This record gives sequence, structure tokens and C-alpha cells, in this order.
Amino acid sequence: MISASQLAHAYVGRPAVEGCAAHEAEPCAVCGGESTRGKPVWEFIGSSLTDQTSFCSPHSDHVCEACVYVRARFSPVVGREPKPCDRCNGTGVEPSQAQARKGNRGHREPGQPCAKCDGTCRKESAGRWSNFTHLYDGHTLDNATKGEKPKILAFLRRMATSSPLEPCTWFAAISDTGQKHVLPYTPINMRRGSGRVRFEESEVFIPPASSRLWSLVGDMTELLTAGATKEELQRGAYTSHAYQRCRERIEHFERDWSYARSLAWFALCLWLAQRDEETVAARMIEEKGKRSESKRTTRRQGAHRAG
Repeated sequence: MISASQLAHAYVGRPAVEGCAAHEAEPCAVCGGESTRGKPVWEFIGSSLTDQTSFCSPHSDHVCEACVYVRARFSPVVGREPKPCDRCNGTGVEPSQAQARKGNRGHREPGQPCAKCDGTCRKESAGRWSNFTHLYDGHTLDNATKGEKPKILAFLRRMATSSPLEPCTWFAAISDTGQKHVLPYTPINMRRGSGRVRFEESEVFIPPASSRLWSLVGDMTELLTAGATKEELQRGAYTSHAYQRCRERIEHFERDWSYARSLAWFALCLWLAQRDEETVAARMIEEKGKRSESKRTTRRQGAHRAG
């Protein structure tokens, strides 16, 4: 059996990791994928590791090289180049003390290689693998940040669409906080049309594209745009302000979807749904105008009564 982290490691060329060596075949302690090269568990586990209870094969003696790689602090992420150094602004040259920002790593004279990036012009890392969502369609390994939810949604829709082609090996490791390791625990799907994905610490069934369940994302988007909040949708309890803005939509949504609130699919759809900001901005301008007009009417009526 091969795991998501092993597929990702293979995609980037199986780079070797210091401290890993050949061992007798056994499942990886972390991802459960078959492993013949890795690091002893006792060397891998440090004081900062907090997800031991999620290990797929806790009886194993080794962590595969792929898991060691994708969980390492400075392993490069596909397509994510480090940003310019914030001390030298990407010049690679030590700035004057007046120009330098905090975080000096040693005194160097202006004009010498930057003390923070050592002349490389860039930060040490563009982020850990755990900071990103990882999407594999059988051919390409892609990733996305939390701000690229439409990209993630488009991928899931594509994988949920049945195809007459050969079976497809795919996975989606969806990260919310960016602080948890999602990839090693992500299930592998062997065909398109439906499947299972990992969403932070939950496993979510992705329905086929023909399923009515896909309408949930669009209905959430419409309700959010109309004036409800994600917290209200999550709890099913709406404020008076929300009812004033969109009572009819709320009642329609609850009539159609209240039963689904306990599903992991509901939580993933809510995370993916994003309101239309242009429509919201126009609505807020209109609401502000109505409030202003209401105040002017109240003042006129007050003045009329006083007269």
C-alpha cells in the first residue's frame, strides 16, 4: 500500500533525507504505507510532536522517508518559492542600521552579505508542507493556500465527475489551520466520480457530481452573500439582523439543509463557501442609504410634531 505522503515524495523525485536508512519492510508508523527506508520512530519523535495518537501503524519501528520529508521544517514545497528577505528587501546586501529591520542575526557592515539571508536574497523557507492544501489528480501534484478556496473547490468538483478513462489515483489533503499535518493521514482514491478526502482532522466523503449534495455549496454562498454569517450557518441560529436581511433565504436553506448539519460534508462546504464580495459591498451601500433616509425621515417627523 502506498500513502499520500509517499506519492507526494515520489512526485518531487524522492529526495534523500539525512538520518534515513534502509530497513526491513514494514508499514510506516505515521502514514501506514509500505516502507523499506526511513528513520527509527524513537529518533523521529521529538518533544514538539503532538499527533502520535493519529499514527496509522503505531506498532511499527520506523517512519518512512516520505513522511520524514514532508514533515520537515525546510523541505521545499512544490511551486512555492521563498519570499524576498525582509531585512535586505531582497537585495542580498546588508542595509545600513537605519534601514535594517528587527531580527539581526549578527553584526555585519553595510554592503556586506545580508546577516539574515547570507546574501541569498530570500527567506529560509516559503512555508512547511503542513501550511498548504495538497491536491493530486494522478498526474500533477498541486497545492493551495487557505485564500485559494475556489481552486480547491474546482479540484474536488473535477474529481467528483465520472470519467470513461482509466481508473484515477487521486487525493486531497485539505488544511484549515496550517498547523496540523494532514497529508500523511489522507486517504487515496482509486477512481473518479466520488471519494474520500482529509479535511484537517476529519475524513469527508465527496459525493459524485450528479448528487444534490453539491448544491449545498452554492446555497451557502447565496445565503452568506445575502447577509448571514458562517457562524450562524454552522449553528443554525441566526440573529435578528440576518432575519431582517434575508429571512426568506434562511427559511429556505434550513428547510432544505438542516438535516445535513451533522455531516462532515456540511463542514467542508461551509469552509469552502465564500460570499460574493462585490454584491455584499453593493448591499451594504444600499443598507447604509436606507438607514440614512430613515434617520432623515425620523428627524422631519420630529420637527413636524414640534412645530
